[in-house]
Amino acid sequence: MNAGGSDLFESYEQDFSQVARSIEVIINSTIPSQSGEKRKTTIRAAEREIEEADEIIAQMEMELLNLPQSSRSRCQAKMRSYKSSLDKLKRDLKRASSRASGPTDREELLAGTNGTDLDSASLDQRARLLSGTELLADSSRRLQDSHRIALETETIGANVLEDIRRQRDQILHTRNTLMEADSYIDKAQRTLKEEGSGSSEQEYTRQDSEEEEEEESITQNNQESDDSDSVSSEEEGEDGEEVALDDLSDQEIDEDIIPQQHVTINNKSALKKIQQEIKLDLPWIETQVITSSEPIVIKDINNDQALEAATEGRKKVVESGVMFSRPDDYFAEMVKSDEHMTKVRQKLINEEQMIKVSEDAKRQRELKKFSKKVQIERLQERQKQKREDLEKIKAMKKKRKGVEDTAVDDDFEIALEEAAAEDDRPPNKKQKTSKKSKRTYKDSKFGFGGKKRHAKTNTAESSGDLTVFGGGGKPMKKSSFKPKKNVTKTRPGKARRQASRNKKR
Repeated sequence: MNAGGSDLFESYEQDFSQVARSIEVIINSTIPSQSGEKRKTTIRAAEREIEEADEIIAQMEMELLNLPQSSRSRCQAKMRSYKSSLDKLKRDLKRASSRASGPTDREELLAGTNGTDLDSASLDQRARLLSGTELLADSSRRLQDSHRIALETETIGANVLEDIRRQRDQILHTRNTLMEADSYIDKAQRTLKEEGSGSSEQEYTRQDSEEEEEEESITQNNQESDDSDSVSSEEEGEDGEEVALDDLSDQEIDEDIIPQQHVTINNKSALKKIQQEIKLDLPWIETQVITSSEPIVIKDINNDQALEAATEGRKKVVESGVMFSRPDDYFAEMVKSDEHMTKVRQKLINEEQMIKVSEDAKRQRELKKFSKKVQIERLQERQKQKREDLEKIKAMKKKRKGVEDTAVDDDFEIALEEAAAEDDRPPNKKQKTSKKSKRTYKDSKFGFGGKKRHAKTNTAESSGDLTVFGGGGKPMKKSSFKPKKNVTKTRPGKARRQASRNKKR
C-alpha cells in the first residue's frame, strides 16, 4: 500500500515538472515574441497551465497523508519547493501580462473598426467571461466541500470527546471501588491476624505437650536404640526443621518419621464478620448475584438452579427498570447521528432547489431574449414595409406628374398623404374615434338627424320624373358641348389649396 502511494506521488511529481517546464517556455519564449490577440491567447493558456499545476499540488497533498512517517518529511520538503516554484511562475506570468497590456494593445483596439475585429473581440470577451464563471463555480464547489469536511470532522471530534469523557467516568468509578475494596481487605487481614494469633498459640502449646509425651513414651520403650539414631533424633529436635513428605525419596523415608498435619483455621464467625465489613452496599443491578434455594447436591443442576436463577433475575431486572432486551423496531446505531444525516438531507434538498431555481431563471432569460429578438424583427419588418409603401407612393406621384390635374387626383393625393401621416404616428397612441359606441348604437336604431317624416311620400319633382318607367320614346340627344384640350385651370381646387396650406404649416 505504501509502495503504491509512493509511486503515485512520484507520478504527480513528474506531471508537475512537465507542466512547470511548459509554463516557463511560454513565459520566457512564447509571450515576448507575440503581440495582440495571439499574446492574450497565450497568456490565457499559461493561466490554465498554472491552474492545472495547482490541482496537481492539491492531489500531492492528499497523497502525502497516505505515505509512511519515514518518507513523509522528505516529501514535505519537496512540496514546499514545488509551491515556491509555482508562486514564482505566477509572479513571472503576472509581470509578463502587465507588459503585454501596453499602449500597443490600446492602439490596436482603437484601430479595429471593421465588423470582423469587433466580432473577434466580442468572442474573446465571451470566452473570458465563461472561463471566469467556470473558475468561480469551481472555487465555490471547493469551498462547499471544505465546509462539509469541517462539519463532519467537528461532529466526529465531539463524539470522540463524549466517548472519552464517559470512559473517564467509568475509570474513576472503578478506581474508587478498588480503593474501597482494598481498604476492606486490609481490615479483614488485620482482624484475621488478631483473632487467629490466640487460637494458633493454644494449638501449638497443645501440640508441643502431646509431642513431649510421645517422645517420653518412645524413649522409655526404646532405651536400647542405637546411638546414631539417638543422635539423629537429637539433631532433628535441635534443628526443628519440617520437610515435606513429597520432597523425600523412598530411601529417605524411615519408620521413625513423625508425620505432622497442617493446621487449618475455619473461624466462621470471624469470616462472616469480615464479610459484613467489606460488603459493598450496591444495588442488585450492579452485582446481579442470585443464590438458589435448591440444595447443592441435585440430579440435574442445569435444569433447576439455572432456571430458577434466570426467572428470579428477570424479575429483579424488571423491578429495577433497566432495559435488557431490544425493542421490535431496534436498529443498530449508525456511525453518523440522525441530526447529521438530517442536515445532509436538507443540504441535498437545498442544492436541488437551487439548481432548479437557477435552471428556471436561465430558461426565463432565454425566453426573454427570444421574445425581444422576435419583437425587434417585427418592428424591423414594419419599418421596412412602411419604407416600401412610401417609396411606392412617391413613385406613383412622379408618374402622375404632367397628367391633367382634377379634383379626383387631388383627393387621391390628399388621402395618400393622410395615410402616410397616420403611419408616422407612434403605434402606442390610441386613435380617437369620431363617435362613441353608445352614440353609434342609437344612430343605427333611431336614425342620425334630419327630417324623417314623409320620407317615402311623393313630391312634385318625383311625380314629374318619368325616367324610372323606361318609356319607348326616343333617347335624349347628347350635349354638343366639348371641353377644350390642353387648357389648365388658373386656380387650383379647394382640396389642393387645403393640402398646400398644410404643407406650409
